[in-house]
Amino acid sequence: KEDKSSPIQVLTMMMRDLPAPSPGAVEMYKAAMDQNWNKVLQRVTEKPDECKYVDPTCTYTPLHIVVLGRDSSNPSGRLSAVRAILVAHPDSAKVQNAADGLTPLHLACMIEDETPEKLEEDLAVVRLILEMSRKAINILNRNGYSALDAHIIAMSKQKRKGDLSSFRRPRQARKAGTSMSILKTLLEEDMQGSLARPLDVLFECNSLAVLEQLALEEAQASSSKLRSRRQARSSGSSVDNTLSAASTNFTNFWVWEWALVLFKSDSRRRNTQYNRQLPIFSAMHAAAQVKDCPIPFLMLTMRAYPSQVRAPDESTGNLPLHTVAGWETTDPSSISRKSMALSALVSEYPGATKIRNKSGKTPLSLALETGTSWDNGVRRLTTFSREPSFRVSSR
Repeated sequence: KEDKSSPIQVLTMMMRDLPAPSPGAVEMYKAAMDQNWNKVLQRVTEKPDECKYVDPTCTYTPLHIVVLGRDSSNPSGRLSAVRAILVAHPDSAKVQNAADGLTPLHLACMIEDETPEKLEEDLAVVRLILEMSRKAINILNRNGYSALDAHIIAMSKQKRKGDLSSFRRPRQARKAGTSMSILKTLLEEDMQGSLARPLDVLFECNSLAVLEQLALEEAQASSSKLRSRRQARSSGSSVDNTLSAASTNFTNFWVWEWALVLFKSDSRRRNTQYNRQLPIFSAMHAAAQVKDCPIPFLMLTMRAYPSQVRAPDESTGNLPLHTVAGWETTDPSSISRKSMALSALVSEYPGATKIRNKSGKTPLSLALETGTSWDNGVRRLTTFSREPSFRVSSR
């Protein structure tokens, strides 16, 4: 039974049935409720101030109601109504209802059908709203969810309608990229804050599927690594150089695909912020750069791209372990995640603890600089750092 506080249950409660218009509702609002788009357009022309109306019962505006008219038999008319209202009153895109704090953009992102045709309709509405009101992307509802969060929750809910034991996409053909079209459109905007929050929402909505997949991957990786280390010992090689085989078991797992898109977006934003030339994308480095990245996603990335754990960043010389060691954490949850992330990365590549970045710093140096305690990471790092290569050179 799903927790009532889970994102999917919270969103479900928000999508309550609309009450009838209040007795004093303006004609535009009533026309929107009746999905009479021609009349909505007429009222926008004749009485543009009706765009500002807020119904006292549900505190929605005409734009909210038009956005909710997904079951309309005239989608082009609905889109015209959205455009007309936004042109007449752009600020209507930022109005939040009293009960849940939902903007029209939140509602547009809360899809109810993942078929390509319906997603294309919702995408057109999302693009129109963002075109007229860029700031709407950063408005949070009463539960602290952005429009991006709401879209992730809504898509997760749609996926629940299928086979819960299936991690891969349905076998039937889908229009390429359609399921991610709204996600990618939202990520193109100038969003504030870290993408750790959307990643958290993605994991929380799909935790069972992610953890089951991760358990399978860890078991296979453990067996693979054990065989590699036996071979290394028999040949006299260092066990530190053993490398897990890259997994392709979950490449079509939709949650993983979405996590990768979020990682790519975050990496692109960081490079743009610091005016750096966009490097070849490294999923492992991107995941490590998201402070508070959900640990299961970090570990799945490690299973998909094990060689990237050993590949230094071209500009800084940081390995993923350096990056995580540099996370500045203060609250207990972040401290715990950093500790688990350090442990996972050290287990995968113990030799990383002895490697210095281009600033001459080891992961241990960075961990100490950011206040990491002995029990929350330093002990793990020092276990593999007690070799001459760790000491500062006297030259």
